[in-house]
Parts: sequence; structure tokens; C-alpha cells
Amino acid sequence: MKLKLSATPLLATLALLAAWLPAAAGTVTVSPAGPTSLSGEATVTVLGLDGRLERQVRCALDLRIALAANGTFTVAAMLFSPQCYDQTGTPFAVAAENLSQWRGTTSAYDARSAQSGVTNPQVTLIEDSGLGPPYYADCRGPSLKGLYWVGVADGPPTPATRLYTPGNQSIGATSNGRKCHISLDLRPSPFRNFRYAP
Repeated sequence: MKLKLSATPLLATLALLAAWLPAAAGTVTVSPAGPTSLSGEATVTVLGLDGRLERQVRCALDLRIALAANGTFTVAAMLFSPQCYDQTGTPFAVAAENLSQWRGTTSAYDARSAQSGVTNPQVTLIEDSGLGPPYYADCRGPSLKGLYWVGVADGPPTPATRLYTPGNQSIGATSNGRKCHISLDLRPSPFRNFRYAP
């Protein structure tokens, strides 16, 4: 006895699976390629082993990258303002480390934005108020994801006017297991034209 499979339930199942699977990342073309400066604000957050907030440090930030035509990039400089402050107003020094190891890639996200990720990020925070042992956190991660270029369009090349993280994104952890996050809101200068193809 041969069993006949109904096409309708099979198609419905495939459609349901497709809805749950992530869309394939599209390709990005950047023009003109070359050195790009971005400036704005950064907030670095460190959570203790119990998950509670230890420090949340806010800085001005200048970021300089070498952006290739396919959206890959290297980080030439990541300069935090000389004086950063935590949630209590205590001054901090913040620095990006090992920039030669940072590598970025970019892919299409939707009809209005592209998404970048960076491998091997490392950021340190140091505070010495003179009131006790200095606070120190060395945040290292395998990757920093969720960097969105806004202003991208499917079709003619369109200027990307902003690079930001919607909320805090993981930037790894310290050697003793404290979790680190970063939030960025940067404006590129000059604008780079992005075009994506799904």
C-alpha cells in the first residue's frame, strides 16, 4: 500500500520553518572606500559576578577605520575622551587595546541598514579616586556584534549617516568573569555611500 503525501501540509510546514530561520545576510558595497572617521558617544558597562551593575562609564569617542569596498574594515584608532565619568561622577580612563587584532565585517540587515561585527575587541577601564584601591576592568571578547549603519538603501548607493548599537552589546568579559557591554552612537565623516544586495 502506497501512502500519498499531501502537498498542502508540507508547504505549510516549510513556510513555518522559513519564518523561524534567519534571513541570509546580503552583500554590501561601500563607495568610496577608504579612511573613515566617526565621532560621538560610548558607554561601557561592567556587571559583577552577581549580575549587578558595578560601573557604567560614559565617554566621548573618536573612531577611525579603514573601510573597504566590501564592508570589511580595520580599526586604525579608537580614542576615548581623556576624562570619562561613571554613574557617580567619578573620573575614569578608558582605552582600546590591541587594535591591530580588531577586524570588522559588514552585511545587509534590512532595506534601511547594514550590520557590522568586530572580532577580538578589548577595552580597559581604570579609576583611581585616591580613596582606596583603584578600580580596574580589562574587557575582552571574541566579538562585538550589533553595530548598525543607518541610512542604507536597497538600490542606488545611499549615505550611511549613523553607526550605533541599539542598547548594550556584549564586548566580552574580564578574566574573573565580570560581564562587559558597550553602547555606541557615532556619526561618520565623510559619509560613505552604502548599497546592499540581498
